[in-house]
Amino acid sequence: MSLDINKDFVPNRGKIEAMMNDKPFIRLQMKKPCDHLFMRPLFQAILNVGPNCLVKKGKYNLNIDIQEVATKYYGGMFIYGNLSFKSVFYNDECNLSCTVIEVNFSPKNNKTSN
Repeated sequence: MSLDINKDFVPNRGKIEAMMNDKPFIRLQMKKPCDHLFMRPLFQAILNVGPNCLVKKGKYNLNIDIQEVATKYYGGMFIYGNLSFKSVFYNDECNLSCTVIEVNFSPKNNKTSN
């Protein structure tokens, strides 16, 4: 995914909604996304934001391994099925991003050979 930021930007609002097997799973509404325990590290890793959550003007190519992020977030266990993930981050002037992701999680095959 490519992101072209036309001017320095500080997101001051965000919404995330996740549905697991068509049932509500996570819903977050944030006034300061960079103050959120889970979102701050993502913004820092993906957009290289500083302490005041400033996203600098420029072009960003994002390659997010959703399986790796999900495994780090919930430990890779107990959550299986279809996950729909929607997010939007914005400020009073414009949107930073709107994202829709569809993922299917299944248990690992732990068969051992004899």
